[in-house]
Amino acid sequence: MDLVDLLNKIISGSSNQENEIPQQNTQKLNGTSEALSVLHNPTLVNTQNNFVVKEELALNNDLLQADIQQQLQSLSSPSANQSTPARFDFKMKSYKWSATQHRKFCIICLAVGWYDITPKYINKLMPDVSKEVISSHLQKTRNELKTALGQLQNETIPPLYANDEVFKSIVKYWKTHKSRMFDNEIKQKLMQ
Repeated sequence: MDLVDLLNKIISGSSNQENEIPQQNTQKLNGTSEALSVLHNPTLVNTQNNFVVKEELALNNDLLQADIQQQLQSLSSPSANQSTPARFDFKMKSYKWSATQHRKFCIICLAVGWYDITPKYINKLMPDVSKEVISSHLQKTRNELKTALGQLQNETIPPLYANDEVFKSIVKYWKTHKSRMFDNEIKQKLMQ
């Protein structure tokens, strides 16, 4: 029985008394322990670097099994380095913001203030976008505004919307009231 067949039986869960791991193969399995733990626990991705990917990433089990099989085949080849563990690189699926969504996002941030806004509040007004995506976009937008303008204040209009009347009216509100807008006023601005 070769290493790939042995690991397939372990992965599929068919470990009987007669199919126990022989002593000489345990050394070969040490390099694949990470791959096996990924299969049994899809939230655990890289134990060596201690980071966890949440189940919301919706890992495709078929692709994961194919990657594990490919790693196992490379480990069983004579040219493979047995001392390096199998590694997997997973990327979070990127979210594409539409122009309308980004405009709503910027209106909400400007109405509350760039430093006072929280992803939870934005998610309340934009429930179709997850908090994780919102928090990433908020951080990215703040950094872009700091880079473009040199500084960022609560009432800073993004350069893309410098001539937009809704944004100008929000800044005018900031100047007259010296505070953020109320929820009902923000909802009215989002409809304009």
